Amino acid sequence: MIIFLQNYCEAADAVKLDLNCYAEKNTVKFVVIAENNTKGDIKLAFTSNQFYEIFIMNENKEIVWASSKGKMYAQVISEISLKPKEQKIFEETSNIDSGSYMVKAVLNIIPDRIETKWKKLNVAGVNEEQKRIIIGRVKVIMSNVYVFSDDKEIYMVGRPAKDMQLLNNGYIEIYDYEVKEVNGTVDKFIRIKKYRPIKK
Repeated sequence: MIIFLQNYCEAADAVKLDLNCYAEKNTVKFVVIAENNTKGDIKLAFTSNQFYEIFIMNENKEIVWASSKGKMYAQVISEISLKPKEQKIFEETSNIDSGSYMVKAVLNIIPDRIETKWKKLNVAGVNEEQKRIIIGRVKVIMSNVYVFSDDKEIYMVGRPAKDMQLLNNGYIEIYDYEVKEVNGTVDKFIRIKKYRPIKK
């Protein structure tokens, strides 16, 4: 059975919307994650192929950047179907001056869009909230767990290695971790604090 979302309250309960971001010098990468938070299939409807919007607000409460700026979108009804706990991931990159900002993401579903709360973003000087997100494939080799990242780096994983062995050959997003040491056989050894399985 597919659930069609009819109103804002229904959508807010059914869809979990997250915005992850990290900054390297003046380049900021955003990852918007929409997850089916129900036990059934859902279908999200949009009035165009602009599925999301990201806003950056400065300390004067002025919107200094929006992900839609300078883009054209087809004005056609679009749909995305999600199975229980399935995620739809959108990525966006922006160059912005150094400073302190607030950011939020909006999912443009109809009849009422949903959005994240405003969160802090510091450009130039990466803080804990904005660590570089690691996305890669899990590989179990001789009882050791490795992550082969999309940026061609290899990571040996500490705890929770037992949990991650069940994700062999699957993809994960690591967004809270510690780099422990450099190992001669891999690029980095990391201790993971928070991660989530994703589909690619």
